[in-house]
Parts: sequence; C-alpha cells; structure tokens
Amino acid sequence: MKREIPNELKRASLEKVLESHTFARAEQMRRLLHWLVDRAMEDGTPPSEYEVGRDALHRPESFDPQTDSLVRKEMNRLRAKLKLYYSSEGNCDSVCIRSGDGYRMAFDWAHPVAASNGQTNGHGSLLVLPLNAGDGCTETAEAFYEELLLHIASSGKLHLISQTTARMYGQSFGDVRDFAAKTGAEYVMEGTLRTKGDAAQVTIWLVNGATGIAQQLSRLAGNDVGHLAGQVAQLLVSRIQPAN
Repeated sequence: MKREIPNELKRASLEKVLESHTFARAEQMRRLLHWLVDRAMEDGTPPSEYEVGRDALHRPESFDPQTDSLVRKEMNRLRAKLKLYYSSEGNCDSVCIRSGDGYRMAFDWAHPVAASNGQTNGHGSLLVLPLNAGDGCTETAEAFYEELLLHIASSGKLHLISQTTARMYGQSFGDVRDFAAKTGAEYVMEGTLRTKGDAAQVTIWLVNGATGIAQQLSRLAGNDVGHLAGQVAQLLVSRIQPAN
C-alpha cells in the first residue's frame, strides 16, 4: 500500500531543491516554486493563472493572462528546471516535486522502497549512522559498527541503506529527517560508544525518519563487541519489525 508523504518530508524536499545548484541562479524560479508548494500544502486547490502572476510573480493587479504570457513561460521554465534537477543532483531523492494539473504542484515517492512505507518484501528500511566515539575508543566504535551492520544484514529482516551512504551522512550535521528523506529510510539509528577499562558501553537511539522523534533503544555494556552488536541488531529488528 502506498503511504502518504509526511509534510516534514515535503518541506525537506522543497528546501533541498531550493538550495540546489540547479536553482542557485534562478531567484524567480525559487520564489515561484516556493509559492506553488505552499499553496498546494495549504488547501490543494490549483491556483488560477492570474493568482500565480499576481501573487507569485508580483505582476500588478491589472495583469491580464490573456495578453501577458509570463506565467506560462515561467511555468515551462520551472518544469524544465525540475526535470534537470531530478536527472542530476536530485536523482537519489526519495521524494520528488512535480507539476500536476494546471498550476498545481504535487509530491511523489521517487522510489518503490519509500513509496511502500519504507519496505521491500516486508523489510523496514534503516539508515545506521556511525557511532559517536569517545576519546580513545575510535577503533572499538568502528569494530562495533562493522559487526552491527553484519548482524542486521544477516538477519534478512531489514532493508539496510548502504554503508557508503551511511558514512557520508555520519560525517554531516543536519536534520535527521532530511537524511531520511534523501535516502528513503523509514528509520535512522544513531548512538555513542564509550569505554571504561576493557568494557564498551553503547547508547543507541532510534529516530523516526518522518517526524524526527527519537527514542532511546538501549544502553548496553560488555567486553565482547560482537555480542553487543548482536544484541543491538536484535533490538532494532524487533522494534522496526514487531512480531505479528
């Protein structure tokens, strides 16, 4: 069943487009797209050509769409810009903005994984970010991370976002909802690892990719990193894919 796109993801997708290189030198295009998306999210009714010209493109009250083709020209340019964006820097976005009937803008899931509630063959989609390591425990955190990914993958019960992608976002600061929107992840896992003597302590948070709400999943400690990773993997699987 195709799930509804949360407003948080719609806003994150819009901001990503507006801040892209494709739209960097197109101030009027950004203003037009922003206004059209706001209108679509407010009530969903398509604006008239006159409204677009007057309110989005700042034409005077005397604007006559019958004799002034500005709106039609700018809409054609906007459609071309969006097509260029999604064929280049936005080709991995999970949500795309498209021009619907008339002057109405709409949102679509770009990939089947995101459209099917973040699932492939019933598997929840998860972005596992590298752990924040305490002083002197970078190697332990890396070993835990590798073991955790292996345990999750071997369970066969979750759709795991690639390690290459996860590491890229692990080095970035930003809104986790934006990370989820860009990767198609339904959930994001983040956490910390500290060491005390020979023992490692991990604190894991599971974040809802749509709302950004985080819940502490576990705080575990032990001497065997592989065993700890296995425990966390089991908790992730049970939380994301609860028993029927």
